[in-house]
Amino acid sequence: MEDSQHLSVLHDLPGLIGCDKPPRLGAFRPDLYAANAPTTAVIVGEAKTAADLETSHSRQQLLAFLKHLALYPGSTLVLAVPWSSRVRAKQMLINLSKESGSTQTYLIVIDDVQEIS
Repeated sequence: MEDSQHLSVLHDLPGLIGCDKPPRLGAFRPDLYAANAPTTAVIVGEAKTAADLETSHSRQQLLAFLKHLALYPGSTLVLAVPWSSRVRAKQMLINLSKESGSTQTYLIVIDDVQEIS
């Protein structure tokens, strides 16, 4: 994102009362939503368990997020999954990206494996 100095970040963490939550994208609210001002690029973040990744709900949710991101070329979808689901999540995002028309969206899959230096 070119202009990260003017970035607004909203998250949907449990236990925070009175905080602004991310907007609904379609019928779904992402775990994290960041946008610059004026909006030219967006970052959407979502976390899934291995079992949750394979549900119809998650597929529809990720598809809605990608359709929204297609409105802002150069935007990013970050999907956090367990390491065992990394390959499946990456392939799923590639397929949904084509289906949604968001081929100019950056797709990032992160897992819970930490590098130790």
